[in-house]
Amino acid sequence: YTHYYRIYTNHCDWKKIWPRLIKDTKRIIRASHVKVTNSRGYDLKPDDKVPSPTVSKKDGIGINGIGRNAHEPFTISCKGRMSMGFTKTARKPYDDVVMCVLLRAYMLAPSVVQVS
Repeated sequence: YTHYYRIYTNHCDWKKIWPRLIKDTKRIIRASHVKVTNSRGYDLKPDDKVPSPTVSKKDGIGINGIGRNAHEPFTISCKGRMSMGFTKTARKPYDDVVMCVLLRAYMLAPSVVQVS
């Protein structure tokens, strides 16, 4: 599974919805009951403490699965540049979280978010 997206993060509509997307992303993660970590989750060793996913107005969004349930990181920048990217989730459990966050971003700002 690969999710392709383009987000015009320097657009005023995006800046307006960014705090709401951060809040909603936290809710999505909690409601999903899928164990996720930050975007570096694929580097974790068995004895490492699992860090929380990155979800902040300042640092952006960075999510991955944990251990064998990790694949490619999902990230959205908040630095005012266009996020053009893709994430291969290989249908691992965190795919549900990625899809929900992208859908929510599109719902909040359809004029600046493209998802395919």
